[in-house]
Amino acid sequence: MIQSKTLRVATEFCIKVGAIDHLFGELFKMFAEAGIEQRYFENLEAFILSGKLRHIPIPHKILTRII
Repeated sequence: MIQSKTLRVATEFCIKVGAIDHLFGELFKMFAEAGIEQRYFENLEAFILSGKLRHIPIPHKILTRII
């Protein structure tokens, strides 16, 4: 299973290199297919609250599942 630190690093990397499609696409899909998307959302929440995603539009399909 993916460690929380690995998920955090992968998210940070996607943000820094501008791989937003990967962050909200393949990375999300991987967690959803494994049935652990809640871990993805918990990780993403920390980045939203810290303001690191302030200028990045979050896709509707992700926002509706967070809420």
